[in-house]
Amino acid sequence: MTGRLEACIRMVEKVGVKGKNILDIGCSYPWFIEYALKQGAKSAFGVEPDKGKVKAAQKQVPKAKIKQGYAAELDFATSSMNLVTLFDVIEHVPANTELKVFSEINRVLTKGGHFIISTPYSHLVAKLTDPAWYFGHRHYSESQLSEMLKKTGFKVKRVVTHGGLWEIIGMLVLYFSKWVLRTKMPFEEWFDKKRRKEFQQKGFTHIMVIAQKV
Repeated sequence: MTGRLEACIRMVEKVGVKGKNILDIGCSYPWFIEYALKQGAKSAFGVEPDKGKVKAAQKQVPKAKIKQGYAAELDFATSSMNLVTLFDVIEHVPANTELKVFSEINRVLTKGGHFIISTPYSHLVAKLTDPAWYFGHRHYSESQLSEMLKKTGFKVKRVVTHGGLWEIIGMLVLYFSKWVLRTKMPFEEWFDKKRRKEFQQKGFTHIMVIAQKV
């Protein structure tokens, strides 16, 4: 597991999953759903727009209920979830639909329920060294996320930033290996060790927020 995913779990541990109904939006490879069920979640749901990934996730975690869908149109009852996670997804939804997504998440959460989000951080170095940023891959500041969350019925409980130069270098090597050389990332374990350490301290490539429905 990467340092970034470990950091997401540390945020989740602040609110816990035991006995809760959880929803992971953009679950793709359902690593978090697996984790939540092992930690005693009452039920686990996933939403993923890609049909192929939905089928693969259903096979991997048969105890979970994973369906095809979109963050802005959640097919779940009002006040049916205790925890909703949105890990590295909001930057991929259509531009200017963030408030709609956050409002939908607020709708499906019970009062006092928690919403945890992770996304690229709006730091100048992080943006300029992200090849995808030049093609619309969005990064968010703390003030941007806080304002959107407050507008959609949340209060911000905790904000952390992680990731540094090794995260940037590692991602550049990964992109080059995957899209140019069409090969596996070299020295992957070595890079993961460096990146994991960065996600255990304050950084500038990713921001993570815990919010609570008011």
